[in-house]
Amino acid sequence: MADQKNQWPELVGMTGDEAKEQIAKDRPDVTIDVLPELGPVTMDYRSDRVRVFVNNDQKVAAAPRCG
Repeated sequence: MADQKNQWPELVGMTGDEAKEQIAKDRPDVTIDVLPELGPVTMDYRSDRVRVFVNNDQKVAAAPRCG
């Protein structure tokens, strides 16, 4: 849906758990994966998935977005 939030730049710097909690509040219809920022991932696009990439300190390293 066009009116649904699909990216969260304001979460950069938060912990992965905090980010996951906020995304779940905004979009309860998506699957949220918290992953290491340089870890392997598939390249498929899924509008019902949000990947949250965290650094070694477990802080969000890049703006999470649907896909």
